[in-house]
Amino acid sequence: MMRLIFIIILFAQGVCLMSCSKWLDINPENQIGKDQLFEDEMGFQNALNGIYQKCSETSLYGKNLSWGALSLMAQNYRQEFIRDLTDQYFGKYEYESAEVLQAIDGIWSGMYNVIANCNLLLKEIASKPASMFMLDTVAKNLIEGEAYALRAMAHFDLIRLFASAPNKNADMAVVPYHDTYPSEVTLPLKTKDAIDRVIKDLLHAKDLVAYHDTSYNKEAFLHGASGRFGKSEGIKGGDFFKKRGYRLNYCAIVGMLSRVYMYKSDVDQALFYAQYFYDRFYKNNAWFFFNTPEDYTTSLIYKQKKYLEECIFAFYNRDLLQNVESYCAGDNGSDLLLADYDGIFYDDTDDYRASLLSDSDEHFIYKYRDVNSSLRNEFEGYTIPVLRISEIFYILIEGHYLKGNVTQALELLKELRMKKGAKRQISSIESLDHLYDILVNDARREFIGEGQLFFMYKRLNRDILIENGSIAAMEERMTFKVPDSQNFY
Repeated sequence: MMRLIFIIILFAQGVCLMSCSKWLDINPENQIGKDQLFEDEMGFQNALNGIYQKCSETSLYGKNLSWGALSLMAQNYRQEFIRDLTDQYFGKYEYESAEVLQAIDGIWSGMYNVIANCNLLLKEIASKPASMFMLDTVAKNLIEGEAYALRAMAHFDLIRLFASAPNKNADMAVVPYHDTYPSEVTLPLKTKDAIDRVIKDLLHAKDLVAYHDTSYNKEAFLHGASGRFGKSEGIKGGDFFKKRGYRLNYCAIVGMLSRVYMYKSDVDQALFYAQYFYDRFYKNNAWFFFNTPEDYTTSLIYKQKKYLEECIFAFYNRDLLQNVESYCAGDNGSDLLLADYDGIFYDDTDDYRASLLSDSDEHFIYKYRDVNSSLRNEFEGYTIPVLRISEIFYILIEGHYLKGNVTQALELLKELRMKKGAKRQISSIESLDHLYDILVNDARREFIGEGQLFFMYKRLNRDILIENGSIAAMEERMTFKVPDSQNFY
């Protein structure tokens, strides 16, 4: 049976996922800590916040699964200016060094730590009456739903990292799916079966959080990024129910379902959920919308460097800017440098996303740059985007094309490019390869320093683009080996 460390985030008034933490050791031989943790609603809130905090550590989405290892593997940066030896190895796909093996082990064990804590929370909450919670079933269902969604997301990214893409080998059995606490050693599932378990969890999570997010406290979504990530007003139940952009909310779960179905190559279901999101939450600027040109073109101090109006879900790490600064500190300062600017923006220099880079020849990336601590939008500075409207568009465009709706795919592509300020007209989509060339290149602009570009390359089995060429998408580059530590999880 497992032994795990559980994070508790102590909630301060008006603060979400930002407060100091303490550690509580929970193991089957010592149940005192667990019993104390789950004796009231605050304990469940703290436990769920602790899982999000674990996800936001540098070993997971706080670096390696966002602006760190995965971005280097997608060749986002000029890697000669990266100072960290481990990250240099990731960028060269040299996964056998001791440093990289340790980092990969940290990803595997960290994700299963997240999963174990989700399972513990789900086990405990199942036996608690709804009357224990201030908002009754609304609160209980929300906490339970987010735990299911986090469990699904952690398993899904383990699949994307450690198993071949299902369109290459859906029968590969690598990732165990853990849905109980404590977990015994579990045999891995075939990739296709593990993905089906992910989908099952996401569907259940969607139903559990639906009422809170779409009715009871939908006010949290109606004021753009400032409401989802900043100061939510008019929210019932207190601080825990605010800042839904940092949680696996209903809209994010719908987007995740679309992402997972597309990875599975179930185009019909991927298209269904992407279209549902488009019609319900995006069309006519319902809840989500694209940033305005002013957000991109105002002075660096004030501009939204992460264009969060378009962000559906993100993690939060208060040390993010300092971590990035120390990551690439050296002769060239504390900036990440974009690789292959000319290849990415070759004939679309009017694209607003180009303004998120410095005008110098080095093309510093402003996305993770701390420009003025007294004036910056703090929730933006600490935010790590995970899911965006753009990905919904990519799925819609690809899905409609694959279903033979070429005209609709082209219209959606034109809409996306218009929203990004790219004025060059694309009058036709000549072939599926042509479409993938367009989508991959747009993703090279969209996902700079976010990690999702690598997963697009992997799903599409596309060579990784670099200046004046490409790197072959060989299996040994696209897929990690499961570490020896798997026997402990």
